[in-house]
Amino acid sequence: MAAAQNTVLVCFSFAAYAKTLLDHLKSLNIPILPGLTDSEFSSIESTFHFTFPPDLRSILEEGLPIGPHFPNWRSSSLQQLQILLKPSFLKPL
Repeated sequence: MAAAQNTVLVCFSFAAYAKTLLDHLKSLNIPILPGLTDSEFSSIESTFHFTFPPDLRSILEEGLPIGPHFPNWRSSSLQQLQILLKPSFLKPL
């Protein structure tokens, strides 16, 4: 009979990570708006032909950071978001 193995199961919560990150941003006086809705995610993803990774989606569901270093997925123009999403190797130096 084989010896029993001690297995440690770990459950990582993107929601807890998102809350911690947004709390940190708030402590730096970065404004946080209410998070994106499912319909907003669907609209953005279909417009730009990509899917948000689960960790980023969790953050943006919890709250939407606003400022010069964050894309405003809700209020930026289509052209502004296209510029931000262009791969960096295509941007002039």
